[in-house]
Amino acid sequence: MRKKIKLGEIIDTIQGSQYSLDEQITENKEGYLRFLRISDYTKADEPIRYVKYTGKELVCKEDEVVVVRYGNVGFIGYGKKGILANNLFVLRLKNKSFDSKYLYYYLNSPNINSAIVNKANSSTMPALTHKMIKELEIPVVDIEEQKSIVSRLNKIQKIIDIRKEQIEYLDELIKSQFVEMFKNIEKKEKLGDLCYIKARIGWQALTKKEYLNTGDYYLVTGVDIDTDRDRIDFEKCSYVSKERYEMDENIQLFNGDVIITKDGTIGKVALIENLDKPATLNSHLFVLRDKSGLLNNIYLLNLLKSENFKDFISRNHTGTTRMGLNQSNMVNYLIPIPDIDLQNKFAEFVKQVDKQKFEIQKSLEKMQNLYESIMDNYFGE
Repeated sequence: MRKKIKLGEIIDTIQGSQYSLDEQITENKEGYLRFLRISDYTKADEPIRYVKYTGKELVCKEDEVVVVRYGNVGFIGYGKKGILANNLFVLRLKNKSFDSKYLYYYLNSPNINSAIVNKANSSTMPALTHKMIKELEIPVVDIEEQKSIVSRLNKIQKIIDIRKEQIEYLDELIKSQFVEMFKNIEKKEKLGDLCYIKARIGWQALTKKEYLNTGDYYLVTGVDIDTDRDRIDFEKCSYVSKERYEMDENIQLFNGDVIITKDGTIGKVALIENLDKPATLNSHLFVLRDKSGLLNNIYLLNLLKSENFKDFISRNHTGTTRMGLNQSNMVNYLIPIPDIDLQNKFAEFVKQVDKQKFEIQKSLEKMQNLYESIMDNYFGE
């Protein structure tokens, strides 16, 4: 077993600065530096902000590790230069015996990151302190071995990033094709006139005992939606008894149905495919089923993912802290009705793109598994 030392022996923890919103600007000018917030690390499209630099504020370097104190507690950032917000720490190495990227990977390894989060959650208000970070232990590894580990993980991470970009590109390709093919459709009808739209009533009081670990009847929830594929991950599903399944025939699921979350995180959609057991819904989902013969279900799925429908949700949702979508609003949503042959052509295009996505996704999962295996090998207990 390798010797370990406490982080406090190799790093100083320095906290960022507080700036009010009116002190932040969106265009850089002389005397200002980039202001680094949590969102600058977690959101790729976050607009850059700048604040005035007086010479006293902490300026984080690109090769320094950043840790979130509270909020997205335990998130580990790297690769950005600027003035840190006050809910961030920089971990500044005291000497050159440790590589900063090695430290970054170490703190991002599953076991260590879980330990960081658990430490923060042990307090009344989840937050990391200087002491908590400094008490973490890190294996003592020769600097050349550290660099070798970093090089290997960098290469795998680069492949992972490329695969994610490829999947994102294909998703955008489907969106742009949808817009292009259906941009001039004048015929519109209410969704409720074309689709059967139902939700379960009265399941809010479902007891934990009724969520079964095994069984013959799936209970599909919003959590079971694989948003990368817009399908259900049936391995995640709980089960219900036959009596619960038969309680409401209106929301029994069939292959080809489209479902959408209507409470909490509203607007997640999935196409029901490859059902190997009877299935029903909990109370937080709508099931939509074409009753007109005018809709291809892949067209309908992508319609519910479109910017137009997102705008509809933003205008018509109920609640603020917990949003909801009413059935009365859903049935009145006007949708374009393209010729069914055009819808089928789009569906074939989507299926071909999905085949490419599937192969890329398999490669991505392989790389992610390799990444985790290496992490566990180097940083596991």
